[in-house]
Amino acid sequence: ACRKGKGTSFAIRRLKGFLRAYYREHGTDGWVLKIDVRRYFDSIDHDILRKRLGRFPDDEIRELLYSIIDSHNADVGRGLPLGNQSSQWFALYYLDPLDRSTAPYYWASFEQSLGYTQFRTSSGRDIQDIPLVEVMNCLRCAVEQMVACPLDDLRRQAARILGFSRLTPKLTTALDRALSQLQKTGVIMVADSVVKMSE
Repeated sequence: ACRKGKGTSFAIRRLKGFLRAYYREHGTDGWVLKIDVRRYFDSIDHDILRKRLGRFPDDEIRELLYSIIDSHNADVGRGLPLGNQSSQWFALYYLDPLDRSTAPYYWASFEQSLGYTQFRTSSGRDIQDIPLVEVMNCLRCAVEQMVACPLDDLRRQAARILGFSRLTPKLTTALDRALSQLQKTGVIMVADSVVKMSE
């Protein structure tokens, strides 16, 4: 409501667009998740918010943000002051992972998800929380950029693109599962541990 063109009317138009797209695809069979966080601003944990802001690249600005957070305590180590513009931004950023983990995926089956071509960086998510189709899209993007590449290099590149600093066994398993699906759908070819786009 405090950004021009991003108020209630904008939100209603976006919701109507999402609903129309869903109804066209699936009819009325589906669910809506409505969540309200009780006393939200007072409940925001300073340590969690500071940890999320720890990725901010500028030390001076990060310290300024920390001082704003620490200037208010509804309870020990919790709470943001109501009415501050910074509090609104912090509040949105704090729940962003929840927002991203639920929005807007409405696939009734894996096959329907294959029309989706985008992916998001992890923003703190565990690899197991990233939909398989997003991992597949990231790998496809990496293969297109690298033309033909050794399998190990592709795994490392995809991990970096998704926002992971190192390749763990769990991440490797998820990437290999997505690679297998890309092979099954005929998008990529793997020969002698070299991956390239199918012709």
